[in-house]
Amino acid sequence: MMQTNGLTRKILWFLLSFSVLLPMVVGCATDNETLLKSKSCLFTRRSDKIPGLVSPRERAAIIREKATKVREASLVDRNVVVAQLVHEYRISTDPNIRWEVVKALAMIPHPDRIDNLKLTLSDENVNVRIAACRGLAKNIQVNQGLPREMEHTFRHLILNDTDKDVRIAAIQCLTKAGRRCEPETLAVLEQCLNDKTAAVRYAATGTLATCTGKDFGPNVERWLQYFQNQRGEAVPAPKERSLAEKMPKPEWTMFR
Repeated sequence: MMQTNGLTRKILWFLLSFSVLLPMVVGCATDNETLLKSKSCLFTRRSDKIPGLVSPRERAAIIREKATKVREASLVDRNVVVAQLVHEYRISTDPNIRWEVVKALAMIPHPDRIDNLKLTLSDENVNVRIAACRGLAKNIQVNQGLPREMEHTFRHLILNDTDKDVRIAAIQCLTKAGRRCEPETLAVLEQCLNDKTAAVRYAATGTLATCTGKDFGPNVERWLQYFQNQRGEAVPAPKERSLAEKMPKPEWTMFR
């Protein structure tokens, strides 16, 4: 009697398990699959792709691939791709896609490249604006001189953009002006030395070193003293960094 009850319980457990698993297995099968072929469906990761719908990641990969392939193409082909990218930027609500578009526009040699990138400097997304800054200065060598209009654009961003990272990117892009930068650019960089954000002040000292040829390091006080001396104010000329100051300081981690 006890053996019969044990056998009955086993049969009931088997029937219960089969009744739970069967709908799951059948649900995994498609119209072209038989039930026998779908045995492993429970242990296989199902695709999250929806037929006919391109995911943002796939869309970004398409944009990158398109920009890479068309760089060496004819002007006619580049015109077509650039027009498609500009349209994509205007209709996209995804900042990551707009970011990819801006990087692609900076990559493709085209007569309207600068104008197209300038339009993206007012994007609501910080990363898009930073990519536009870097794209504008991408192909300009140090000390070759920035076009005056572009130099004015970077100065405008430094003075008016509300995000510190965008302003820092614009400050760094001004290094492309080199020793040919305008006096107005030096005046803006001097204002940055008094910025409340330490990273902005630090970026300004680096750009000033390129634009003036002086080496006061990240010492803001020396740079301010330099500008006062340039204006003829009664202050001694600051000393440039010594060799000892230029050497990196060792980190004695073993004693911490």
